[in-house]
Amino acid sequence: MCLGVCAPVCEQSHLPQDRYGGQVIIHWEDVGSRHSFQLLKRLRARGVSTFNDDIECTAAVTVAALLGAARKPGEFGQHRT
Repeated sequence: MCLGVCAPVCEQSHLPQDRYGGQVIIHWEDVGSRHSFQLLKRLRARGVSTFNDDIECTAAVTVAALLGAARKPGEFGQHRT
């Protein structure tokens, strides 16, 4: 059950999947950290593939940067001024 600020998002989270299929990922942001973790938990419990920019994007960009740096042998850690 979805209550409070998260209710409208939870209640309508099925609409993109109904229209475009179950493989759609719902990307959302600017909900506020106070509600973001709760909303992620509730949507995932309903089987909704979801991605919160404020929470998960920082981690994704960090991992991508590290993987990119690891592909350049000998250049990681060298700084130019």
